[in-house]
Amino acid sequence: TRVKIYDEDGRFVGVVAGPEQFSRHDEICAGRGPSGKGCSSGGLDVAVDARGRILILDPRTSEVRIFVRKKPPGAANE
Repeated sequence: TRVKIYDEDGRFVGVVAGPEQFSRHDEICAGRGPSGKGCSSGGLDVAVDARGRILILDPRTSEVRIFVRKKPPGAANE
């Protein structure tokens, strides 16, 4: 499981979160979670707030993760 960003023309822009961020989610969906059952739909819900943060709801782990854009080295703080 991972979350990627594409522009309005469908071109890849970057990765928000890689598979290492969702190891628990993937274990549950593979049937290795507490219930021992897998999941038929392992999807995540994604939204962007007014500040540009990316919010990811993981219904399998009952977590909301918030991601902010990394600033390039030397960029001024806003």
